[in-house]
Amino acid sequence: MAPVRIAAVAAAAAFFMSPALMGSPAHAVQQAPPAEAERTDTEAGARRAALRSGERVEVGSLRTETRTVYATPEGRFVLEQHARPVRVRQNGRWAEVDTTLRRLPDGSVAPVATAVGLRFSGGGKAPMATVARGARSLALSWPGELPAPVLDGPTATYPEVLKGWT
Repeated sequence: MAPVRIAAVAAAAAFFMSPALMGSPAHAVQQAPPAEAERTDTEAGARRAALRSGERVEVGSLRTETRTVYATPEGRFVLEQHARPVRVRQNGRWAEVDTTLRRLPDGSVAPVATAVGLRFSGGGKAPMATVARGARSLALSWPGELPAPVLDGPTATYPEVLKGWT
């Protein structure tokens, strides 16, 4: 009797609904700098700070879920572009992507920090998985009641969901 694993649904949803494919850049958090500190949220400010420090400096206003731009001490800019999100916005701040699953107060299961809204059934007749980003959403159902999942990092296993399956 093999358990059904749905980690592949999470990975596919995160990839297909990523900002790189949907074209929705995120914006950096604006923080008030100290009076004498160099503002590095602009290209010009980051370039000046890199020249002064001798180290590369991130251009804060160009940060997205998949992109980081640095000014270098040589006066150039370096782009680090990722195919999938490496950070996400949560409560107005950037957070590293964390696909560890946790139980929510309503009984459903969701990853800690992902680029899309992703929820899995906590058991019962709720949709097995729901993926949402902006006004778009996709829900997958199961033709019966699901048992409560066993969580192990980024994996939810619904034991005995296919009775007699070897």
